[in-house]
Amino acid sequence: MMELSSAFLGVVIGAVATIIFHGFADKWEERATIAREVRYREACVKEYQSGWSFDRCQRDANQQAKKAEKELMACVAVTEKQNATIAEIERACQTSEGDVLP
Repeated sequence: MMELSSAFLGVVIGAVATIIFHGFADKWEERATIAREVRYREACVKEYQSGWSFDRCQRDANQQAKKAEKELMACVAVTEKQNATIAEIERACQTSEGDVLP
């Protein structure tokens, strides 16, 4: 009986540690993504201030917006379909990052 309770305690501690670790990993990944975006924007501003064209950064932003619009329209088209399955909706509503659109 004692081995069973200690095994159960080990499983519970392992589960809690896994949840905490995944929470920290998600936050680290989010911070890294934000830092990359900030560095990219700072580089665009520096290029602009040093006399270079701001077109590259604007073009990248426009391409991202077009891609997001295309993904959203595909999602809307599937959700408006009468007999759409959950699998079809999830597949159509996934972003390029792998997240499902709200």
